[in-house]
Amino acid sequence: MGLQTVTNDRNYISPNILAFHKLEHQEFHPFFIKPKTLSSLALLILILNLLARSDFLSILAERLTKQVEGRFLGSLRSRGAMIGTVFAFTSFASIHYPNTLMVRPHPIFWRALMGLFSLYAMAMTYLFLLPVEEVR
Repeated sequence: MGLQTVTNDRNYISPNILAFHKLEHQEFHPFFIKPKTLSSLALLILILNLLARSDFLSILAERLTKQVEGRFLGSLRSRGAMIGTVFAFTSFASIHYPNTLMVRPHPIFWRALMGLFSLYAMAMTYLFLLPVEEVR
């Protein structure tokens, strides 16, 4: 008896080789492939400046929070600032985090999602380090 081996046909591309094929150059418009780090960060600073000078984040926080016994929990300004911080970190992550193997719908989506996962991990770490009475 001999050992049985499976041979792949010539059309098979293994996942390791597929990662080095640069499929994004074939699937996406060149505008979305060329890095635009400085212009993206300048646009982020402009958007954050406009959000800081307007009441948009406070209005958004007011709509997202529920009223409890006729008063809001926490300050609306601090909740608006927290929403702005999440937006800023997610934007920064979508610009600077490395690409993953997943390319659809677009690598920027997966980098932003990884940034949200990082924020979640930081929030959970913060809650785990607090005393139980303060967390409740």
